[in-house]
Amino acid sequence: QAHAPPLEIRGIADEIRQRGHVHRAELVSLERIRAVADLAGDFGVAPRSELYCSVIVHFENDRPVQLEDRYVLPKLAPDYLKVDFSRTTPHDYLVEVAPLQEAEHLLRAVMPDERTRKLLAMKRDEPCLLVIRRTWTADQIASVARLYYPGSRYEMSGRFRP
Repeated sequence: QAHAPPLEIRGIADEIRQRGHVHRAELVSLERIRAVADLAGDFGVAPRSELYCSVIVHFENDRPVQLEDRYVLPKLAPDYLKVDFSRTTPHDYLVEVAPLQEAEHLLRAVMPDERTRKLLAMKRDEPCLLVIRRTWTADQIASVARLYYPGSRYEMSGRFRP
C-alpha cells in the first residue's frame, strides 16, 4: 500500500519514484472552463470567471493510484493548456511557473462517483481518500486540486514532534 506524509506538498510522480516505482500519467481532459459559484468562491474570483481544468489519472507500476482534478488561475499559469502532461505533472509545472507561497490541505473519506471509481479501477463499495489542496502564489490562489486515492491502495501517515 502506498503512503505519503499528510502535511508535505509533493508531486505524486516524486512520491512514486521515491518508493522505487514507475510513474505514468494519462490525460483525461485539459480545457478552459467557466467557474461555477463554489469554484469561484474557492479562488476568490467572480462566478463565470475563466479557469483552466485538467483531469489526470496517475499510475504507480501501471495501477491507478490518484485521480487529479485540478483547476488553475490562468493569469498565474498562462501556458497551462499547452503543457504536455505525459512529460511533466501539473504540480511540477506549477512549482516552476507559479512558485508555491502557501498551501492548504483538507482530507476527507468519500464514496467515489461512477467516473472516479472507473478511472481508479475501484470496487463498487470501496471508499476514497480525497485531498483538497489549495495553493497560493503572489498572495493569490493559483490552484485548487481534488486528489482522489483508492482507499485500499493509499494511506497518509506522518510522525511529528511538538
